[in-house]
Amino acid sequence: MILKRKVYAKNQAAQKAEPVAVKLVCAKVVCNGQSIEPWYLLTNADITAEEATQFYSYRWQIESHFKLLKSSGHHIEDWQQESGEAFFKRLLIVAQSCLNVWHLMRDDSPETREYCLFLMRLSGKATRRQSPITAPALLLGYLKLLAAKELLDEMTPDEIRAAVAQFTQKTKLCR
Repeated sequence: MILKRKVYAKNQAAQKAEPVAVKLVCAKVVCNGQSIEPWYLLTNADITAEEATQFYSYRWQIESHFKLLKSSGHHIEDWQQESGEAFFKRLLIVAQSCLNVWHLMRDDSPETREYCLFLMRLSGKATRRQSPITAPALLLGYLKLLAAKELLDEMTPDEIRAAVAQFTQKTKLCR
């Protein structure tokens, strides 16, 4: 396949560029034996179709990582660290939590699936039936679990129940 293209320079009319020979790679994404989504990839690299899909898969994983860092998890763009070193330390901790989530998603054991479903319920996120486990929701569930652990380290279950009852009573007064 030959891709004919135009080059657009700033404030200039389109100019013809040299044609580029490309290969069209068609692949199916299969999850749990079901075809999820077709991929149509164009490449001019001298690689096999399998290599092209593998490279695209790696690229997609990198995109997913940055999505967790930016919008679906840690909101890295909103951080207000005072120094590059502080930013880097926080980034290391956050990156580890992302890795933990991806390790959970790759483990197909029944125990891990149950744990993932527990984290999904804890997250409170609604998901599609085709993909009941998502990285952003797992991360949120994991962060809520860590917050619960921290709370249990500081208070007894009876103290927590009393605090919830007190909050509930105060909010009834505000109505």
